[in-house]
Amino acid sequence: MTEAETRLWFALRRRQLDGFYFRRQFPVGPYIADFACTEARVIVEADGGQHAERQNHDATRTQFLNDRGYRVLRFWNNDVLTNIDGVLTIVRNTLLQANPLPNPPLQAGRGRKMSDMTATHALRFHKTGGPEVLQWDRIEVPAPRPGEVLLHHTAIGVNFLDTYHRAGTHHVQLPLPGITGSEGVGIVEAVGAGVTSVTPGQRAVYPLTAGAYAERRIIPETDLATVPDGLADDALAATFMKGLTAGHLLFDIARVKPGDVLLMHAAAGGVGLLLGQWAKALGCTVIGTASTPAKAELARANGYAHVIDYTREDFVARVKDITAGRGVRAVFDGVGETTFLGSLQCAKAPDSVVASFGLASGPLPRFGFADLPPSVFVTRATVKTITADRPAYLRHAARFLGALGDGTLRPVIGGRYTLRDGAEAHRALESRRTTGSLVLLP
Repeated sequence: MTEAETRLWFALRRRQLDGFYFRRQFPVGPYIADFACTEARVIVEADGGQHAERQNHDATRTQFLNDRGYRVLRFWNNDVLTNIDGVLTIVRNTLLQANPLPNPPLQAGRGRKMSDMTATHALRFHKTGGPEVLQWDRIEVPAPRPGEVLLHHTAIGVNFLDTYHRAGTHHVQLPLPGITGSEGVGIVEAVGAGVTSVTPGQRAVYPLTAGAYAERRIIPETDLATVPDGLADDALAATFMKGLTAGHLLFDIARVKPGDVLLMHAAAGGVGLLLGQWAKALGCTVIGTASTPAKAELARANGYAHVIDYTREDFVARVKDITAGRGVRAVFDGVGETTFLGSLQCAKAPDSVVASFGLASGPLPRFGFADLPPSVFVTRATVKTITADRPAYLRHAARFLGALGDGTLRPVIGGRYTLRDGAEAHRALESRRTTGSLVLLP
């Protein structure tokens, strides 16, 4: 906002103006009003603001608003800055003369009041596509209803799932305009009736709940886990969902034991680095794949006994060499299209597992029953299996947070971006030039 708009906004909010409530950045058709009282249908603006529609189409815009019953009060910036009391007197008189309408044009939503709305920002997309469709929008977030929490983000994790939401691919669609982002950590600002597991001022973290790319958001209480002291917000945002995924693969899907030999694709990625650390601590031998020498070196520093550069080597042949032809106890494949058929060939029988948990290179290729190795369990792993059961979710969260707190797991943050620059994080992730985890900071 300009200096005049900021001054006007704080004045409108602080003076109360006989109980009338103003909203910021209120949409009316194709236009955005600076400040609007929907009960009285009065719009207040400081002239010279940032909206191109107002600067270029004042007459058309004003007529459009008038036709819909709005009175538009536009003040020069200088008047706002030097005579705010006079400006507020005009606004107050206009409000008192207005006839409040029983059905304002924008409703706050079922069970919510307009006065409950909180202004904030979000990185949204109004159509699906590449990173360029992400745009910085002003939005309003309602007060939490029963069972809900208003969370003020302090850090947000970046995952391939976010890019699927944005692109509308992999059978993942969000309603438009959409807010992607699947994990975050923040401070509880308010709670709805019946919420008992968190309180205002407490830190909380969550996985797999779309809508994270916002400064504030409403989220169900059941999606949150509380955060112990001593863990940094960016480390939590970078690792929580990835850590739950790694734990789910190791403890639920493969049920690893000391001496097991495992294969992990994208070993230098966010899930890969955590899984390598954790598996080594459990006494397993981990083989990883990576696309560059630098990524291979990073993987070796995080628990991998062997790393295969799949751009130069046949990873199936190398796995057979490393294991003397026996294959591995479990394969964890988050890459998808380019690796999955080879992953099936790396599993040893019997009692081995191939788990697909991501599609970074594209959807899985078609394969038939004859392509499956004998006596090998093939499955699709997802954190949804955990989060669907609240007690199981809290157990998994406690196990991961405990491993993070005692040093068994060490976060590797490959990049930090402002939330507003989230498109750059997506470009870096989709180019496969990142290592570790990426974090957005509001």
